[in-house]
Amino acid sequence: MSLGGYLVMRASAFEKRLDKVVAFDIFYSFFDALRIRMPYDKITKIEQLLAAKDTKTVNLMFKSMMANNLGLNWKINKGMENVGVQSPYELLKQFQKYNMEPIMPLINQDVLLLAGENDQYVPSSRLVEIDSKLINAASVKSIMFDKASGGDQHCQAGNRQLGFDAIKEFLSNK
Repeated sequence: MSLGGYLVMRASAFEKRLDKVVAFDIFYSFFDALRIRMPYDKITKIEQLLAAKDTKTVNLMFKSMMANNLGLNWKINKGMENVGVQSPYELLKQFQKYNMEPIMPLINQDVLLLAGENDQYVPSSRLVEIDSKLINAASVKSIMFDKASGGDQHCQAGNRQLGFDAIKEFLSNK
């Protein structure tokens, strides 16, 4: 679930004993969680500062943004806790390592991709992108849950049963 959608895809790229893979929800890159709620010019500036290894400016920038944005504050603090780092700069450097792009051609199993059209962490447009780049997958089934179904949020938070039902159906098909 959630970050597990990335981790399971990564595992399947390298562990060929797995024959079916479920991304509940899709997770393309850690930077998506920032991009989805941050203005383009700001995320571009952050990426430039990271490339320049400007630790001090990145940390000051995030300290200021986090003071005024409870959601961002939670995301950054939870991220630092999850990956075991002490600063936003360190977290963002770790985020750069979590990206589906280089591993998608290595996935050759049957894949189920679940997404919500109003996911607050992963842009829903990533579903089509991931689906199209799984060029060696045995099969790919993609499901985009909409608001009417109640499954339009991250990991179908409004109606998790939708995700569970899709997973059960996928796993029961031989």
